[in-house]
Amino acid sequence: MLGFQLSDTVVDGPIFAHFYHVNGRHHSLAIARSPNDRPAFLHLMVEVNSLEDVGRALDLCEERNVPVTRTLGCHTNDQMTSFYLHSPSNFRVEYGWGGLEVDELWEPRYYDRTSTWGHKHQHKELSPFLDIAAPKP
Repeated sequence: MLGFQLSDTVVDGPIFAHFYHVNGRHHSLAIARSPNDRPAFLHLMVEVNSLEDVGRALDLCEERNVPVTRTLGCHTNDQMTSFYLHSPSNFRVEYGWGGLEVDELWEPRYYDRTSTWGHKHQHKELSPFLDIAAPKP
């Protein structure tokens, strides 16, 4: 799909997600199965240069009332320290630092937990899933 390659799969409770990369970053895109059993866009990942950048962005989100849907935490699969914000376009953006790098020899892995610490859910009224609709003829 558009040159993306599978990095990992994570199944944790209701989350069944595939993570895709297009360059050396562990992933840029996460696709999941939604509660209605349809493919859904889970999040777009933005990786920044420092943990300080992550902290400053988190402060700005809080100051400007941008919904932070998952608190600061660290993922099992890519070891990224990140948080999630809810975009005006109704999807999540993961904003993080320190993720693993992958190359052409990377073998996709399977994980049964999303995070080693943190990433507590907030704003549960905002769905993490954006259904991917089939194009209309």
